[in-house]
Amino acid sequence: VLVVKKSLIKAKVPKRIGGGTVFFVSPKGEWYLKDAEYREEGGTPDSVGIIRLALAVKLKRAVGEHAIGAQEVQKTEYVFGESLILRIEFCFQITYPWNMQDLTDNEK
Repeated sequence: VLVVKKSLIKAKVPKRIGGGTVFFVSPKGEWYLKDAEYREEGGTPDSVGIIRLALAVKLKRAVGEHAIGAQEVQKTEYVFGESLILRIEFCFQITYPWNMQDLTDNEK
């Protein structure tokens, strides 16, 4: 799940053009959706992903954040050894297998 301030999304053309991102097409050009949330979510909705997310949130609530955190600390200490410093981990990777503009004649 990615949460972003709308003011940070400034591109008028979506990074990956697909179904649901285009508002209107004519011989003179195309117009994309104004709402960045929908403009950047082209293609078929990820129904299975939505269900997985709902189940993950349900499991997190059932188990509890403190229990999950304790498990993470225990496993981290097992792998890296004990530490007096609290470790904070953050990692993300955003990739696309292709660029739609490379596959079309659209050079905007």
